Amino acid sequence: MGKMKKSLSLNNILFFFVQKRSDFCYPMKNQGTISSTKGDTKPSIPFRITAEKKGDRAEIRITGVIGWETDCETFRQQVDTLVADGLADAHIYINSGGGSCFDASEIVNIIGRFKGRVTGEGGALVASAATYIALHCKEFSMPANGQFMLHKPTGCVIGTVSEMENYLKGLRNVESLYYDTYKSVASDIVALDAHWRAGDWWLTAAEAKDMGFITSVKPRIKIDKDTEALATACGCPVALVADKKALDKSKTHKKMELIALALGLKADATEAEITAKLNELQGKAARVDELEKTIKGIREAQVVALVDAAVGKKITADKRQHFIDLGHNAGVEVLRTTLEAFPEAVKPMQVIISKSGGGSTDKKFNELPEAELKELRENNREEYIRLFKAHYGFDPVF
Repeated sequence: MGKMKKSLSLNNILFFFVQKRSDFCYPMKNQGTISSTKGDTKPSIPFRITAEKKGDRAEIRITGVIGWETDCETFRQQVDTLVADGLADAHIYINSGGGSCFDASEIVNIIGRFKGRVTGEGGALVASAATYIALHCKEFSMPANGQFMLHKPTGCVIGTVSEMENYLKGLRNVESLYYDTYKSVASDIVALDAHWRAGDWWLTAAEAKDMGFITSVKPRIKIDKDTEALATACGCPVALVADKKALDKSKTHKKMELIALALGLKADATEAEITAKLNELQGKAARVDELEKTIKGIREAQVVALVDAAVGKKITADKRQHFIDLGHNAGVEVLRTTLEAFPEAVKPMQVIISKSGGGSTDKKFNELPEAELKELRENNREEYIRLFKAHYGFDPVF
């Protein structure tokens, strides 16, 4: 692989490029030029690939356009050193718009020297040839605001018939290799085939997870301008770095839609319509509050009336507040039912049990204290008459 020379020869020149400058194949045997952001201008994020020891695993970082000044030999040496040091696991960070399919394949081959667990995570952009590397990780995560893009490798060649035929055969082989890799993990082969034929397939992190291309989605991250520019150069259909004012306006609009729907209005209701509806509901709420207060007052009065009517007849005065609280908590009907179950209270002088078992006392009229006589006269008139007549010989006059 080595470090690519940028010199050109007039004979046997091969030019390689890709749709929207996001993926390309390097020449199989000759030097050539590539297209990144603008012609042969270096991209804003130069290609970097490193491997170093972090704890008990290797940490690999891949950023920029794969293939621009790629030095796979240096990377190979770094990996060989780490493997010789006994490291078996590796973790890969990728933030790349893609690049050379050949270089991406060689990077996968080199990473394959780690015989343990190889995991990975994406930055804001994992596109084209970079996705081929990502799919060779046991686990791969991306931030919620990241973009994942795949498509067919694309190229163009100028040369002899044999060179063109050889290049075409190589391009077909690479295309088959990439497709088989996506197909091996895709949850929806029909969708993969449709997009594979159509061109660039841009997916959000959540969509990539649903398709099986990545395994998890992380919280959103802050995206720098260089990554935004690289994504734009790749043909990303959405702005990765959203304008704050536009974002705030969008959030406000979304909230207004939710409020409108909650109020029973159409999602596109105007602010004036929403305000009018809120005022209408506030007026109704105020009337409901007044009605509830009135009903509550009536119920409280009913409770007090029921309890007061039972005091002295079914309950004693010291239990009055207890039954009022029962009525307030359980309701008027529960209180009414409870009080109806109570028998009426019998005063001590209402029944005077005699020794013979009758309802009269064995005391004589003139032996009873004035208070007991008064109690008999008011509450047990029949016994009062009996005692009076036994003593005086005639019925009392009331």
